[in-house]
Amino acid sequence: MNTTGRPPAYKRGTIPSEERITWLESLLMEKVLERSANLQLGLKKIFRRFDKQDSGMLEKSELIRTLVAYLPGISEEETAGLARRYDYSKSGTYEIGELCAAMDRTYNSGGFEEEEAPPPPQAWGTEEIRPPPARDTYRDSFTRRNATGANDDDGASESSFPQAAAIRALDHGDQTERLYRFQSKLRDRLYTICSEKYLHIKGPKRLFKDKETLIKEIAMSEVSKAFNREKLTDNEDEPGVMRADFETFRRVLHKYRTPGQPFCTAGDLKEMWALCDSGNYKLFLEVLYAPESDEPQEGASARSRRRAQAEAPTLKYHATSSMVMPPTGWDQDKRAMMRRSASVPDQALNLEWVYGYNTEANGPNLYTTAEPGVVVFVVAAVVVILTLGVDEQEKSQRFFLGHSDDIVALAVDSSGTLAATGQVASIGDSGAMIPFVLVWDLETLETLRRIDSVVTSGTLLRSVAGLCFSSDSSMLVVISVDDKHTLGVFDLVSDPPTLVGEEGAQNGAPTMVQVCSLAPPMVAASFCVKQCWVTVGKSSHIKFWLLDPTAAEPLRSVKGKHGDIEPPKNITSIGFVDGDDITLTGGDNGAMYTWRLGECTMWQQLHRPDSSILVTTWDKVNSMLWTAGSDSDLKCWSVKDYECTLIKTFDLSVEGAGRMTIAPTEVIAGDNQSVRSGATGKSGRSGKSGASGKSGKSGKSGATGKSGKSKGTARSSGGSGKNKANLIRKQKELEKGVWIKDVLILEPGVMLVATDAGSFWFIDDPAERCEEIYFYHGGSPIADETYYGGVHGVAPHPSKNCVFASAGEDKLLAVWDASHRRRISTGRLQEIARCVAWSPDGNHLAVGFVGGFLGVYDSRSMLRVAWHHRAGETISVLKYSPNGRQLATGSHENHIDLYDVRQNYHFRKRLMGHSSYVMKLDWSEDSKLIVSNCGAYEILYWDAIKGVCVRASRDSTESDTLWHTFTCVLGFPVMGIWESGWDRTDVNTVSTSGDKRLVVLGDDFGDVHLMNNPCIIQHAPRRAYSGHSSHVADITFLLDDQRVISAGGHDKALFQFRVEHDPYSAGAAQSDVSTRPGESVKPPPPNPKRAWKEFGV
Repeated sequence: MNTTGRPPAYKRGTIPSEERITWLESLLMEKVLERSANLQLGLKKIFRRFDKQDSGMLEKSELIRTLVAYLPGISEEETAGLARRYDYSKSGTYEIGELCAAMDRTYNSGGFEEEEAPPPPQAWGTEEIRPPPARDTYRDSFTRRNATGANDDDGASESSFPQAAAIRALDHGDQTERLYRFQSKLRDRLYTICSEKYLHIKGPKRLFKDKETLIKEIAMSEVSKAFNREKLTDNEDEPGVMRADFETFRRVLHKYRTPGQPFCTAGDLKEMWALCDSGNYKLFLEVLYAPESDEPQEGASARSRRRAQAEAPTLKYHATSSMVMPPTGWDQDKRAMMRRSASVPDQALNLEWVYGYNTEANGPNLYTTAEPGVVVFVVAAVVVILTLGVDEQEKSQRFFLGHSDDIVALAVDSSGTLAATGQVASIGDSGAMIPFVLVWDLETLETLRRIDSVVTSGTLLRSVAGLCFSSDSSMLVVISVDDKHTLGVFDLVSDPPTLVGEEGAQNGAPTMVQVCSLAPPMVAASFCVKQCWVTVGKSSHIKFWLLDPTAAEPLRSVKGKHGDIEPPKNITSIGFVDGDDITLTGGDNGAMYTWRLGECTMWQQLHRPDSSILVTTWDKVNSMLWTAGSDSDLKCWSVKDYECTLIKTFDLSVEGAGRMTIAPTEVIAGDNQSVRSGATGKSGRSGKSGASGKSGKSGKSGATGKSGKSKGTARSSGGSGKNKANLIRKQKELEKGVWIKDVLILEPGVMLVATDAGSFWFIDDPAERCEEIYFYHGGSPIADETYYGGVHGVAPHPSKNCVFASAGEDKLLAVWDASHRRRISTGRLQEIARCVAWSPDGNHLAVGFVGGFLGVYDSRSMLRVAWHHRAGETISVLKYSPNGRQLATGSHENHIDLYDVRQNYHFRKRLMGHSSYVMKLDWSEDSKLIVSNCGAYEILYWDAIKGVCVRASRDSTESDTLWHTFTCVLGFPVMGIWESGWDRTDVNTVSTSGDKRLVVLGDDFGDVHLMNNPCIIQHAPRRAYSGHSSHVADITFLLDDQRVISAGGHDKALFQFRVEHDPYSAGAAQSDVSTRPGESVKPPPPNPKRAWKEFGV
């Protein structure tokens, strides 16, 4: 309905008429389109402002308030009438997504056009068809508001594309051309349907008529029966001529619409209804199957018919052997599409939050800075500077993005202002890259120094095993991962840094040296030097590194000697006691060793013998020692005469959940002291066991240290029997326990603890508080090293803007809130997960597993709803149909399985035809078609109802089908996504925004790319963002297209990007586009080349 005229009358306090409500509806749509090019997205933005709980739902009262606020001068009675019109369920609640989609369908179907008397019928093909009253279509309004001076021969401006495929197919060309095109598709659909019935015709009948004639007769009979089943009217002036009213005419023809593709607009269909003598279906069938004249025809109508019948060429490009079809109007829109594809996007991605923690870094990966409450750690190729706030608003992240691959080592100087990060050698899309170290400022994020084997002298091969600053921050220790594990000391005062000295630390296969730490002044003074570092690692490696710049050889090392004490196989941690000259080291046997002047003086069993002590930290203020390791226990010890006595234990395992256990009083008081194996009295000299406590339970077990077990260890001694049960922790029957990787003392008694499960625990010892504040994807929960615990699947919530789910090899299923940057809920899975998908109603999460299992879980309680094992190999992709009735899963067994959601996920059909594993699949909007890609890089289309492959060599299945999502790496919109020098396996994942304007992809080199959609130019211009250090396994836009989530696979990280308008690229020369940190822009080529080859019809 046109709102420019006089609105229908309305008197306040009365019920508004249907005409008034329709006018009000049209007014709302026009006001939205004045501000937003996309009607549906514009409506969502308006309605979500009043959705205070971000639930995706609106109550009736909330909807009325929204409409009153947005339409000044309109009464609540009128808006209540409009609200009732869309309350299909009569429940008084509205799902925002469904409400916006319904309004968008009403607008695009021509529901607002004024009713006019049908025009008189005219002879088909001889006279011009009178166009309907002009109105602003979505295409017209979009083009007008974003016009860039497109020429008439371009068909559409580059800014007006992309738009919804439905609009392109329905509004392209004049009305005559659209009607001819509609008839052509209707004939093709009837031919497909009736071809099956032709096979059942008896042989003798086939002898007298050809196949085309028989199928035409079957089709006409089929349509006639469909009309006769409806209520038809008989005109008195023309007895025997049955007519269908417009609604019946529309309903019958709608049955024969092409699956997945848009139907005809109400205006065009009404024109056809009028041309067929106001619904004379027999006349319609005559027109539909009228024979074409051999004589050439002139006039606009004839030209429209030729345009409608002209078939677009099939396209072929390098990534697939399958042909692709361009959309309707390809000849007119091709130039505009190419111009858009050949430009850098006006939108950019800004890294907003990183969910993850590198559990495999060499040495500590958690440091404090000069600013209180700010910590630093590395994830993938990003250094995260995290501000720990009391509430969500105070928490924030900043990022150092100077690296392009795995950051394997991190060090922060004693002042908390400088950081050093080491990157592994890699092979990227630009070639091989040597390992290097960057020294940078934690406040400004400015790179100050670079150390590598080219810029500076010294050995730095393969990777970086460890980094450590000197006490005055003027020097940096760098350990190379060569065969000798060369340790070099570099002077940072000079630029570039100069090598002070280097020496091989340990021969052997990488990585033998695992931890490097700066010794306190007391330890250095005991060796008569000012700078001393300690390194530990495999094969009982321990060395004390002494630096004397005035000596002939500035750098020398002292190898640690265990003496009579049996050493552990691997030394895993280093610690120091404040104000003393001793060094503490933890072993992979759960024991702690004490060192003085390079000699081991004693050892104690602090953790289980089958566990490793990974952290040894001294609390200076409280004079307590904290140890943690692979047994999931964080323990606090009092130290007296170098003996450790247990005070309390925090259990950070999955079952323990931070439970604290306090040691008995008699143990704390020292009534039952622990045995010091291999020590006599307080002398610290190696000898026979001399520790004889009052209980008399200690023995001679420590002289040789073979077993590492003594009857009176601090862990197992407990005095009375009732207290012993509290101290001896029950053995946990787990596949693999949680390993505590880092313990950072923020202030006396307050710590931040990081585990290999990806969790951060905040522990306030005085307040006896232990809380898990962050939880990310972590390491593999099983001992099998085939799986690394990576995160491989992400899925956006179907109705909430800021919610998404993830699943990975760590057997974790998590739901996240992107706006508050936190985890909402978590479920532990039975198997190793590979992909995840939301049901359309948001109630279920389907997960595909490595072993071919399919699990369905309640998204709130995380309880399992269904479980199937029909596939023998990994399920790599799964998607719900838009109507929520079916679930499709693609596996490495080369087929797609369909499950009936309404029948408790009962198995329906198996779609077989791919020659390799199924990589990606998408559903059409009407839930009838599926498109899929496989590892052989072929494109197949499937009828999801019949379970058969539907793509012939020539049809419009791809060209005009409305896809609910487009995540396939092959197809018309993504022909140009490959960079120069890539092969087709370098693209792992693709996602198109909901408004079809942007496409993002993840590659094999850890980069996220942003491009315009469609991407049909060879090596299309793009914005690329580094940060991931592994193959980007999955990527997706969230519901409102305002954020992008990427899963880094084996780097165990989820990156959250915000989509922002870039003010530098809009309207500026593309060569002037500025780049952000971590961003690289590929400008458009001087002479863009198309990504396809055309083949004639």
